[in-house]
Amino acid sequence: MENQERSDFKNHLINKVISILKDQREYSDYCIGEGFRVCETMINSKLMTCEYFFISMELREKQYSYIDANKIILVSESTIRKMSNLKTTPGIIGLFKIKYNSYNLNLKNKIDSCFILSEVSDPGNLGTIIRTSVALNRKEIVLIGGCNPFSTKVIQASAGTISKIKIYKIEFEDFLKNRDEKIPIYGLDAKGTNLNDIPKNELKICYIVVGNEANGINKEIVEKCDRIISIPMSDNCESLNAAIAASIVGYQSWSL
Repeated sequence: MENQERSDFKNHLINKVISILKDQREYSDYCIGEGFRVCETMINSKLMTCEYFFISMELREKQYSYIDANKIILVSESTIRKMSNLKTTPGIIGLFKIKYNSYNLNLKNKIDSCFILSEVSDPGNLGTIIRTSVALNRKEIVLIGGCNPFSTKVIQASAGTISKIKIYKIEFEDFLKNRDEKIPIYGLDAKGTNLNDIPKNELKICYIVVGNEANGINKEIVEKCDRIISIPMSDNCESLNAAIAASIVGYQSWSL
């Protein structure tokens, strides 16, 4: 009977992972990490806790010093492939619980200078901007609409660094209520002031708004920006990828 209970529990967890990967709305407090590099990065997070790791039986002899043995569940290669969203079998899948509610602000302190992403819809772009934010020692990032930040594609694109930054998915009005009014809001747009013409000290502390890949920043948000800035480029190129543009301005502003 005990073996049956363990088997039922294991199957329950496997189905939970599959359900989260298909539609996370029912499990908004959970996310999935796939692959050794991503899982190892996420396990050291103060913002998430790992509940279980699913590891292919073919890799059971490998040593995992960073994993609590009690949290390891061995599964077959075919099962882990069934659980995964990746084209290549990851070998390991982590089930993580998010410690904070990313969809409601309950802040003791005002939001510090960071990226404000308006309707960024590509998971690869979002993951890359999250990774850039962590590299620049940002503590939070604000999402106005856009794609699900805890989808597998975003987590993979962030290389697991999503576990090291607080993400607030809120309305722009909520951001305005919780912003530090001493920090200016700069919107990124091709028609703005040349980035090279702005003194470095004016960029060091600011909010940087990055808009939708196709349509840019919507009019209502543009009107709330203190300044619109642009990245200088040759006449042979109209615009940059959203993640690349964010990274250039981020490093120009907050480089360590």
